[in-house]
Amino acid sequence: MFSNLLTKAASSPFHLLTDEDSNLKYIPFDPLQFDFSPEQYVMIDNVVATLQSRSDMAIVLEEQVQYEEVVEQLSVMQLKRDYYLSQHPELKLSDLYFMIDETIRAIKLNDKGLCDYAAECSNKKRLHSKKDVASVACAVYRDKSEKLLAQLMERHNQMLSDYLLNVNGLDTAQISVTMIDACLMKAFAKSSRYEMHVFTYEDME
Repeated sequence: MFSNLLTKAASSPFHLLTDEDSNLKYIPFDPLQFDFSPEQYVMIDNVVATLQSRSDMAIVLEEQVQYEEVVEQLSVMQLKRDYYLSQHPELKLSDLYFMIDETIRAIKLNDKGLCDYAAECSNKKRLHSKKDVASVACAVYRDKSEKLLAQLMERHNQMLSDYLLNVNGLDTAQISVTMIDACLMKAFAKSSRYEMHVFTYEDME
């Protein structure tokens, strides 16, 4: 895939290779999102429209995340989930859907019940700050959070690929959805996003 491409175009802003007055280089995306927002779909649809009008162009959309920040967020979410379930043992939250439960998301890090629950998890008498609670969450849930992040990234990429290929009918020769290399991801310091890598075909008639 993407053979015979002019890689010198890969660093060019999107608008230089299109007729659009746009500096689009990436699509902001929160890794904790379950679906793309209307604003993100507008950006994606602009990419689709350009590819449909430019048969000499190919684009790679690479999902990139602020690894440590997202792992901490996922760890905190799981701590909140388990605390919530400890208060409501009659409930069950399966799969990933605890992440979009508004009651769980609304629990504050300085909530007394959550602080007490985190202290119990860490065998400490008392936690003194939100940072302490987050640290406990990371210590308890880090391994699970790393696996969950990989699962979420795969889910996002599958959703985006389905939208581009099945809904809009783009060809795999023109569009590819991937994720940042695992080693590079841990050093990635920018905001989480889908970064665009733009190419043009060589020797197209």
